[in-house]
Amino acid sequence: MSEAKFVVPLSDAEDSEDYGVPMLRHPSEWEGVEGFRHTFLIHFTPQGLAVALRQAGQHIYDGALESAIGWPRSPMPSVLEQAMAGAAECRFLEGFFGMVGREAEETSLARAEIQISNFAVEYAAAAGKLAARIERDLAAAGVRWRPVAVK
Repeated sequence: MSEAKFVVPLSDAEDSEDYGVPMLRHPSEWEGVEGFRHTFLIHFTPQGLAVALRQAGQHIYDGALESAIGWPRSPMPSVLEQAMAGAAECRFLEGFFGMVGREAEETSLARAEIQISNFAVEYAAAAGKLAARIERDLAAAGVRWRPVAVK
């Protein structure tokens, strides 16, 4: 088993850039993290790189919003499209947390990491339940779509 590690949550006042990816702390700030997922940015460990990518993602998002005014409209009502996108994000989290949950079985972890990995199994199930609820609600409202295969 690996050496014990301690998990210390960062306070809002601490400079999270020193620790890697600046995390979303408040749901009202969700648009500030559009562009690249946290789950992607954690792989960019040189100091400042994740922050730079986060800023680039924010510029891409802002540019998309500004440009979209002149783009053709989707035939689907935006609320439906947004709900479907949210369900897809929940499915992404279901898969991501499922991977984190398998870490306890497939790798050597410290006791605290095993506990968190076991929690992740529950997080995956919760994300899957939310996605399923959204999909059921959309179907009940008459929304039909074919899932797109991911390659």
